Amino acid sequence: IYWELADKYHIEEILTKFASEKGYNRVVIQGEGVGDVQGNPYKLKENELFVFNLVIEGNRVGTLEMAEFCAANGLKTVPIIDVEYTLPATMEEMKLEADGFSELNPKVKREGFVYRSQDGKQSFKNVSREYLLKHNG
Repeated sequence: IYWELADKYHIEEILTKFASEKGYNRVVIQGEGVGDVQGNPYKLKENELFVFNLVIEGNRVGTLEMAEFCAANGLKTVPIIDVEYTLPATMEEMKLEADGFSELNPKVKREGFVYRSQDGKQSFKNVSREYLLKHNG
């Protein structure tokens, strides 16, 4: 799926052009291939790439800058739910938030949330208990 998505989204061309225009030696995107590779849990019509990191010269850029880069280059980001989010007061509240339906397909339960600082340097994943029960039960 990696080469399929690299070709589909013209990744080499996009990154080479961006690096050349900006004078960078190394530009990397990290993302998740979604679709048949995972058994297509989101019921997508085709395999898709969702970018979650843009790394320039070894430094991860902020979430909003990464999203702007993707929008400018025809790439999709993982769903960005809230850029002004405040963590809940308790772990129980946080676990309840992870349950719910996916932004990729609102008919499918989501795997959970990834919480990330706006500078892109810190993140952690909160897996939905509903998801865990369904897939590990």
